[in-house]
Amino acid sequence: MDFAKVLGRNKAAVLGFAVLMVVGRVAFAGPTSSVSISQENFNWDTDTDTFSPVGQVQASAATDSYLNLVDPSGNWVVQNLFIPGGASVEESFALPGASDGTQDTSATFTQSLSSTPLSAFAYNPSSTVTYTPTESYFDNEGAANDTSFDPLGDYDPAGGFKPGAPGNTINFSGGPTLTIVYRAGVPNVQAADNQCVPASLANGLAWLKTNQNLQVTQANNTGLKGDATLVGTLDTTTNRTVTSRTSGAGVTAANQIDGLLKYLDDNNLTTVTVKHEGFASAANRTVTSSGNTLTSTAVAQVVTFQFIQDELTKGAAVQAWESWANGAHAVEITGCGFVLGKPWISFTSDLLQTPVDNGTFFGLVPPDSFGTLGVNFSYLGSPDGFGRLRFLNEAGTPTLTFAVAEEVPEPASLGLLGAGAMMLISRRRSRA
Repeated sequence: MDFAKVLGRNKAAVLGFAVLMVVGRVAFAGPTSSVSISQENFNWDTDTDTFSPVGQVQASAATDSYLNLVDPSGNWVVQNLFIPGGASVEESFALPGASDGTQDTSATFTQSLSSTPLSAFAYNPSSTVTYTPTESYFDNEGAANDTSFDPLGDYDPAGGFKPGAPGNTINFSGGPTLTIVYRAGVPNVQAADNQCVPASLANGLAWLKTNQNLQVTQANNTGLKGDATLVGTLDTTTNRTVTSRTSGAGVTAANQIDGLLKYLDDNNLTTVTVKHEGFASAANRTVTSSGNTLTSTAVAQVVTFQFIQDELTKGAAVQAWESWANGAHAVEITGCGFVLGKPWISFTSDLLQTPVDNGTFFGLVPPDSFGTLGVNFSYLGSPDGFGRLRFLNEAGTPTLTFAVAEEVPEPASLGLLGAGAMMLISRRRSRA
């Protein structure tokens, strides 16, 4: 089977919920190769978890590389973190020796940064690297539960939720290693409180504008419901309740679809094809707003990797939800592929959704842009009881509950080939 790789040099980053990082780095061979470690702090609408047992690793490399870390107890805590050449990526992991509420001041690993993935890796006390973890700060939610649309599970915020560290029990038993799609330069607009759904839609539409000549007229700048920005317009069409940038409600999956269709109709973008998967909804959704009837086609009740792969390969923009017991977060998917047969995705979002406009976030006033600085990476697997895939490298191992895709039909999509911003090639990587 041949797969296409859409290449670019994206330096945006993300995690299921991540962000302010003040990190010390360890440099390796190559002018842009580095690894840094931080301890994650979470500020949810319902609770705060300071000095969690969750670590975050951020890595960059000059060429396609794989990072592996094993702690002194023999736990393979970072497993084949794929780093596209020239990019910076992040993932969560179990910080060795860390306990909830206690700052971790030292973390030792046996480390490998290699050009090929590993099927096994062991701790070697004679070959170690020690980090002094800095702190990273995370505040992201904004996708809201709708039991009429999601009979499988309830994702309303639950007080006292503290996301645990990922288990990282991935068995790399062999299989293909190849990148199907990796996109660079995907927009990542700064989001207001709980604005992740409109922001993810805005980022996808803005990417289609740049790369496939979709005639989006609004600027993808920081915005809010009622203004003329792209995200502000989508705040309106998704019917999001907003008081200010620091106070707003989330958006349900049903309103995400309906708001997207309303936006497309209101802006005469009616040729865009919309599809969705997940939340047990086998029904299409139809909206008539400005005289046209637009439909999002339901593909499956559970989000599949095949759906993500197919839509990205066709050049569609794809948004997805990662859901925890305390809520959910919407992201823009930027890539997918396999490492030794295990599927992965990369994605971006704002992980610091403007809780700092009033200067109160863990007592800090970090720049608001810190939430949009990374690209997150996670393997998918370990389905829950409903068959929903999990983000294996995200704190709390959230489930992949919903995805929506927007595809620009031919001939507009030919702009992908002529824009010069991206390149379509075939690649097959080595097999284990």
